[in-house]
Amino acid sequence: AHGSSSFTLKPQGIREEYSTIFYLEPMGMRNQNAIGFDMYSNPIRKLAMDTARDSGTLTLSGKVTLVQEIDVNKQAGMLLYAPFYQKNIDMNNLQERKKGLIGFVYSPFRMDDLMLSTGADTEEINFKLYDSSDLSTESLMYDSSKDSQYTSKYTLKKSLTLYNHTWHIVFSSSSEFDTSNNNQYAFWMTASSLAAYFILLSIILALFK
Repeated sequence: AHGSSSFTLKPQGIREEYSTIFYLEPMGMRNQNAIGFDMYSNPIRKLAMDTARDSGTLTLSGKVTLVQEIDVNKQAGMLLYAPFYQKNIDMNNLQERKKGLIGFVYSPFRMDDLMLSTGADTEEINFKLYDSSDLSTESLMYDSSKDSQYTSKYTLKKSLTLYNHTWHIVFSSSSEFDTSNNNQYAFWMTASSLAAYFILLSIILALFK
């Protein structure tokens, strides 16, 4: 109906609700692979979408593997959703927002690409970004460390809530830092600066609103 002769619903099947990707730019090979994917078929995506719809606010999803991941080495991903409602209707309560929903405007993020492009990496402080407080391999979103075998002298844990979702960040001193600095003050100052960076990251994500 929208003029795409190659459109195919993914995954196939009969479900009570669908929220399928129709439009995505730029239309490269990765994004072409996403067209037709029913994001409501995935519970992590659906939770974020329902939260965005019910709250009327931007909402980040938990950790997912994006359908754009067509390479052998797949990056962790997340999605930022904004609900899109009908115009000129009341949206004062949950039922009105559910009834007025047309769909979602969203942006997918590949975590390695996002972190590298925003300049988060430093040689002094490493950090691991987790999607859950259990700090497990399954919840790991990004790891900046180059030497996973090194035991850091200093560590700092922080939590950051962005758009209805909470990240858990573990900062640790690198071997370069521990060699050149033998005091905790420098570590705390550097780690605090990186923590502030993630606040600025929320502003970057807000630009997609």
